[in-house]
Amino acid sequence: MKKRSAEILMEMISSSRPKFQLSELSKKYQVSIRMLRNDLAEMNSFLEDLDCPALIRSPNGSYCLAEEADGVKIYQRL
Repeated sequence: MKKRSAEILMEMISSSRPKFQLSELSKKYQVSIRMLRNDLAEMNSFLEDLDCPALIRSPNGSYCLAEEADGVKIYQRL
């Protein structure tokens, strides 16, 4: 997994904010929305390999980890 994808997943696990907008992540990591979508696909593939649920996309376009995702398990594999 790319370093940026791993950093975003770690942020999702450790943050008190439940949802992340692509526009915010784009500014923070200085990459395009398209690149972030590719990262999200990579993260979902990683989560699938761990038998964890995929990232959830809300109707307003924000993303978050599913509540049943095992943050400790994910963090240990990063």
